[in-house]
Amino acid sequence: MAALLSLKEASLAYGGRKLFDRLNLILPADCRRCAVIGADGAGKSSLLKLMAGIVKPDSGRASLNAPKGSFGTQCACLTQDLGLYSELTVQENVDLAAALYGYDIKEAQVQHRLQGLLAAAGLAPFLDRAAGALSGGMRQKLGLCTVLCARPAVLILDEPTVGVDTLSRRELWQLITDYQGESGAALIFSTAYLEEAQASSYLLLLEHGKLTWQGSAAAFTAQADGRTFCMKAPENRAELRGLVLHLLSLTALIADAQPEGGRIKLLTVKPCSTEELAQELSAAGLSSALIDLKIRPCTAEDAFIALALPQRPRRLPQVQPPAFTLSDPAVELAGVEKRFGAFTAVAHSSFTVRRGEIFGLLGPNGAGKTTTFRMMCALLRPSAGIIKLNGLNAATQKSAARLQIGYVAQRFALYGKLTVKQNLRYFGQNCGLDGAELKARLEELSTEFQLADCMERPAALLSFGQQRSLSMACALLARPALLFLDEATSGADPLSRREFWQRILSLAQGGTTVVVTTHFMEEAEYCDRFIVQDQGRILSCMSPAEFCRTAQGMVSVEERFMQLVEHSRAAAAQEDKA
Repeated sequence: MAALLSLKEASLAYGGRKLFDRLNLILPADCRRCAVIGADGAGKSSLLKLMAGIVKPDSGRASLNAPKGSFGTQCACLTQDLGLYSELTVQENVDLAAALYGYDIKEAQVQHRLQGLLAAAGLAPFLDRAAGALSGGMRQKLGLCTVLCARPAVLILDEPTVGVDTLSRRELWQLITDYQGESGAALIFSTAYLEEAQASSYLLLLEHGKLTWQGSAAAFTAQADGRTFCMKAPENRAELRGLVLHLLSLTALIADAQPEGGRIKLLTVKPCSTEELAQELSAAGLSSALIDLKIRPCTAEDAFIALALPQRPRRLPQVQPPAFTLSDPAVELAGVEKRFGAFTAVAHSSFTVRRGEIFGLLGPNGAGKTTTFRMMCALLRPSAGIIKLNGLNAATQKSAARLQIGYVAQRFALYGKLTVKQNLRYFGQNCGLDGAELKARLEELSTEFQLADCMERPAALLSFGQQRSLSMACALLARPALLFLDEATSGADPLSRREFWQRILSLAQGGTTVVVTTHFMEEAEYCDRFIVQDQGRILSCMSPAEFCRTAQGMVSVEERFMQLVEHSRAAAAQEDKA
């Protein structure tokens, strides 16, 4: 049978590191949607570049056999950097891309198609806006438009929805689905969202540059058959954290435990019945009132964790409580506003974050949550209102307030030319650590975050996952009272995200206050409370259970989030008309 794509004995090395060693891969000709998944640094981006012909294998062969039809070009690839020109407008970026693909942008037919594409992406009102001034979701949609204007027979997308809110993700997939439906093009994409992979017809799993799974998404998901359950969760949030951590400590029995909708989802180490699992949990000391087990459907995320965990054994964090007493509340916002000229990014926000609480900020791209987050971190001064961090005014006592804070940015923000050890020493000394205390802390964190083997490596040469670990280690050097995490799991695979949240749960149990932003709606279930923002206004502030409870029963955080934001936008549109 003819193949859509084939790699034969393909090897590739970069920076002295071998990415692939004699890799063999065949995608069947009838493959119309193929997802590539894997851990951080597994080689997903490099594999897509091999497929697209952006890089050539050092040895072996890579060939793409695009389907026949009325396509403009054989293949178009959207990399994670999007390839946009920040100083050019939306219209100029699309025109430039079309011209580079060989189209005469002065032709009426070409412009008609480009304008239709921009309208479908919701970018028509922003044609004169510079790409650098767009929100994350709008930039992703613009990047997609620049490759769709080529009318490719094979569309290759490297994590097209990373860092994008739920609404924008849906809009992006609608664009892709519409294009595939009208053109018959094939799609190959990488993703950190396993529900996107599960909706594909074909799936590739990479681990350390090796292809460990190839086949249908349904067959992949079946790897977790007989291992997926859920149980009752305690209403008290501290008890819930403790229970999740206790379940994860049962490493011979439980592979994964995650709160969801008033219950805890379980993935067992091996297939078993509800009776067998109940007996094991009872023997482990769990209350019979909580052991109310139900079988739940398997997901691709379950299968990923089931297959990845034996390769990366779970390391439960050992976190010490902070060395100082925290006031209650830990963070206070009263009447906070932020204006940029005539534009109001945040409008009259007031809420409180309590000591030891995990508090979330949710919202679509451009909702105002990043602005709120930066004001809470004392990185941005509010136009009005007061912010207090551990009792300190963030505006008038900024230096003292910042000493209370550990901060992890969405993008890697450390010093790429410095080694891992030099970054840690620099940030440790900035926090007042020195001598034996600093040395002991560096040894402790390098072990906990598995950085010991790369301490002399420049930070710029670390993998994505290692850079995130280094950022987290730097933030925790001085055992801060307040930890701020801005989409710190963006782009991470499910197992890495689980390990991240296990550490957060442990920190909160020790008294650290944690404030997070995330686009993974299921991660909001870890929060004690969260706010939902849109268009600068707070729409909701409550616990996950309160948020998900409706007159029709419990719904998922994502479903309730969509309902709330869409209702808010419809109401705003009515006000504008009036």
